Amino acid sequence: RSGSSRLKFSHRLNRKERKMSGKLPVEGEKLAEFRYRLKFSVDEVIYDFFEIQLQFGLRFADCESLSIAQARYCLRHGTIDILEAKTGKVRKCDSNEVVDEIFRRRVGGETLWSGMVHRTTYAAKLKMVAVACGLDPARISTHSVRKSFAVAKRDAGVPIELISEQMLHDSVETTRIYCGFNEKKVRGITATSI
Repeated sequence: RSGSSRLKFSHRLNRKERKMSGKLPVEGEKLAEFRYRLKFSVDEVIYDFFEIQLQFGLRFADCESLSIAQARYCLRHGTIDILEAKTGKVRKCDSNEVVDEIFRRRVGGETLWSGMVHRTTYAAKLKMVAVACGLDPARISTHSVRKSFAVAKRDAGVPIELISEQMLHDSVETTRIYCGFNEKKVRGITATSI
């Protein structure tokens, strides 16, 4: 590239946008295919971990730290409080049918998944499924699942401010960057699983 085109590119994206543009969310029909392939190509623990991360929009570390006690509480009360390691803030997440089904399966064990899901193995499985779905594996990471949550909410018509609040972003602008929000207004929002 010539120096002038690089300069133009850097003016279009600020530092945060450049950092976040590297990894992509999986969205729309590709998300449905990704979930299907993941469910039938990896072990149940990895799939369950992925679904919980997707349903709540969690970072890998926050999903990894969930306990059986939290899962049981969620099953009884329909909600779960999750302390975000990065921000130190508590997220209140509502349960849904997908979450309940996974937690019912997982609470019978000794641990939810502690020690059974390793970041590198998980990332490798996500990349393997990305290839099977025709996606660029270099653009898929464990954080892509969190971005997929934001995009799925956006596509369901959830207002950007609510998505930002659910993800505990300090700024709505961060959420806009996450999901490439295009300001379309949609009415009749319902809280459902992704």
